[in-house]
Amino acid sequence: MPTGIFYSTQSGDDTTWNDIDFHSNIVNNTLGSFLTYDGNTSILIRDITPGKNANIISAKLKMFAINLGLGNYDNDTANENIYFEDTVNPVAPTKLSEALALEIRLTSPVAWNAIEHWTTGQWYWSPDFSNAFQSIVNKPNWLSGKNAQIVLLNNGSTNNAFRALAAYDYSSAQYRPEFHVEWSPAETGYGLGTTSADQISFSPKWDSYKRGKKQSAIHNRSRSSKLNIYNYGSYKRIVIETEFLEADRAAEVNSWWDSGTKVQFHINSGNSSGVYSMMIMNESTPFAQYNKPHTDRMTGRIELEGY
Repeated sequence: MPTGIFYSTQSGDDTTWNDIDFHSNIVNNTLGSFLTYDGNTSILIRDITPGKNANIISAKLKMFAINLGLGNYDNDTANENIYFEDTVNPVAPTKLSEALALEIRLTSPVAWNAIEHWTTGQWYWSPDFSNAFQSIVNKPNWLSGKNAQIVLLNNGSTNNAFRALAAYDYSSAQYRPEFHVEWSPAETGYGLGTTSADQISFSPKWDSYKRGKKQSAIHNRSRSSKLNIYNYGSYKRIVIETEFLEADRAAEVNSWWDSGTKVQFHINSGNSSGVYSMMIMNESTPFAQYNKPHTDRMTGRIELEGY
């Protein structure tokens, strides 16, 4: 799978603030609680490679711990929530009012509780927040090469339990935060859903998409074993093998199969496009296996037939 490391590229791309103060173009950002104030940070990451509807497998921040010269405040409980600004055209805040406004236009949070104690001069990882990044690359106007803004907000840390990380302006940017991503490209524009407005995007294995057997038929047997009679008819059969599908989306497909829900299959790939009314005709559950070692990604096979 493709991997990449992405960064802020200029002074002012990362900022830190609390309810009364805002700082940009400084050497450190703060997590947790600094004195009695929130440690909130934004990091604008530029020129990100994964394209629209890419399947985000892993997304983490790597940060370098520095000492603010204020004593050892790293031994109490620090908690943060990790977000993205919920837009494909983010702009780094330049003053407190903009930072506070940023706090109300965010993706769903990913909790980072009980942040480990940091030692000055060491690198540390955030938890995975791929679901938050997935919501960004799935936006209609997302394209490869766009920017995304990560936002970290204090979430009930003990007073003075803060972690100081190097900012872009620290030591000529050589210790700036790193955004590490693993993904699989959305090579084909395939979507499945109960309506055109709510589609699950798929990235099939390169050789697994089998399109449209179109045939004249007298008899066509459905999954429920009822016999459907056609004088002159045709149907399309589509088989998709896919992997690294989010577990909640896989569960949604499984529920459509289990209930016999009619679905729409959308194709927008190369010179092919169309919308087909289909039903999921698998003999067994479409998604029943995890992509090990992941416990939030599924692999499976979807067998569709037109009606």
